[in-house]
Amino acid sequence: MTAIVKTIWIDASPATVFEYLVVADKMRQWCGLNVRLEPVPGGLYELDMGEAGVITGRFLSVEPPTFLSYELEPPAGITAPSNLVEVRLLEQAGGTRVEITHTGLADPFPQIAALGWDHHLARLSVAATGGVPGPDTLCSRPMNSLTE
Repeated sequence: MTAIVKTIWIDASPATVFEYLVVADKMRQWCGLNVRLEPVPGGLYELDMGEAGVITGRFLSVEPPTFLSYELEPPAGITAPSNLVEVRLLEQAGGTRVEITHTGLADPFPQIAALGWDHHLARLSVAATGGVPGPDTLCSRPMNSLTE
């Protein structure tokens, strides 16, 4: 199992960035085609990634505006353990340092997840600062195309 860690600095407050991670209408602006979120411990996490499938899981911890974690189930038809995403939001230089740690990934998912996080964190930065990132192009092709 492999862990990936991704960081980005966003020119917005931790409270603003946090909303884009737990409010479905805001998350939908930067990630996936559709989102259903119940941001409480044990609550639903569901992200429709189009051709890549629906990612499902549950929230483990929700501590506004600095931390959240959720457990994700493997894609349908894949035999693998669930994996864990932890998100830390640190106030830094008038904005927010977002730190994502994604653990428990079996091959080939670490590479796919790393590229997906790069793509989506850039889009989160645009949305959280008032921009419009446009349609999520990652959802228009299967996830395995990321490794080609």
